[in-house]
Amino acid sequence: MSTVWMNQLSWLDYQSRIQHDQPPILLPVGALEQHGPHLPLGTDGLLSASVAADAAARVGGLVAPTLSYGYKSQPKCGGGQHFCGTTSVDAATLIGSVRDAVREFARHGVTKLVVVNGHYENQWFLIEGIDLGLRDAGPATQLEVMRLEYWDFMTPDTLADVFPQGFPGFALEHAAVLETSMM
Repeated sequence: MSTVWMNQLSWLDYQSRIQHDQPPILLPVGALEQHGPHLPLGTDGLLSASVAADAAARVGGLVAPTLSYGYKSQPKCGGGQHFCGTTSVDAATLIGSVRDAVREFARHGVTKLVVVNGHYENQWFLIEGIDLGLRDAGPATQLEVMRLEYWDFMTPDTLADVFPQGFPGFALEHAAVLETSMM
């Protein structure tokens, strides 16, 4: 069976891929929060998983199951805890989840991990979780970790085409033109 989804492999198939192919593992991270009246609560995780799956297919990688709960949605970023369905975790919980995942991937023998963030407010806590996970893995680990937000690949030219009056910034783009178009 050919798949990019780690959770669709048996442990033996996964082990074989890690030992023989050394594929990059992509770990999508999202949030469960409102995205206006028109998008699903899981938009951040769905988009990061989709971007990760497309990238994995292009480079022979595998996509780990999405961490679907993110740091608290902030009103200045178009969200907020006052919306029904928004289900957030504390910083320590997100940091701990990422820390544990990084450490476990190192234990599996993974050498390349890409954390694909889909929720603006997660950024700093992902960095801390990665740092602590690498520290737990120890100095002998072969694991290298990259964190990225898929919106980092929106070029200035593309943003100028989409927003001829000026781009409002990613914090204000929550559930707006970019996320709606991608969904």
